[in-house]
Amino acid sequence: MMHTYFLTPQAIHDLNEIHDYTAKNHPRNALQFVDLLEEKCLEISQSPEIGKSRNELAPRLRSFPFRNYIIFYRPISSGVEIIRILHGYRDVEAIFMQQCEK
Repeated sequence: MMHTYFLTPQAIHDLNEIHDYTAKNHPRNALQFVDLLEEKCLEISQSPEIGKSRNELAPRLRSFPFRNYIIFYRPISSGVEIIRILHGYRDVEAIFMQQCEK
């Protein structure tokens, strides 16, 4: 069975922000970098247990690093649900606490 990934609205927003930020300094590379992130999401969907368990942030949450970013996801029956894609320097604990409060 072919597994795939699904982006939450917040993950789509994250990808758009990553694109816009990258485009400011490297306009030609912005779309290519977002494509690479999405390719990594597809790879993760093929082996969902590859990432690190992040239950301290949210139930069943896992993470996988890609360059300066961290892909946060949950395994689902058809692959993975991409929850967030955040820069590694961000305070991910605070971001997830804030997200849980909403």
